[in-house]
Amino acid sequence: MAENPPSAAEAEWREIVVRIYPHGTGWTSNVFLRLHKGTTLKWQRSLDIHKNTAEDMTGVQTTAEVLTAVALHLMEIAVRAER
Repeated sequence: MAENPPSAAEAEWREIVVRIYPHGTGWTSNVFLRLHKGTTLKWQRSLDIHKNTAEDMTGVQTTAEVLTAVALHLMEIAVRAER
């Protein structure tokens, strides 16, 4: 007989969360890796916290420009994760 697949409550799954917090002098981005079992968070690891200052904001004004800058920073995190 074939085994039954695990229920959704028993399934383990990973998630990468990117949070962007704009503020008056720049923005802060946090990147987390999480492991869940069902709906329970088993652990969370911070991959990066990046704080931008007013000096870093030259040429970054719109939401699209902030997202582009964060995307470039995410590429740097990906390169570090490959090592």
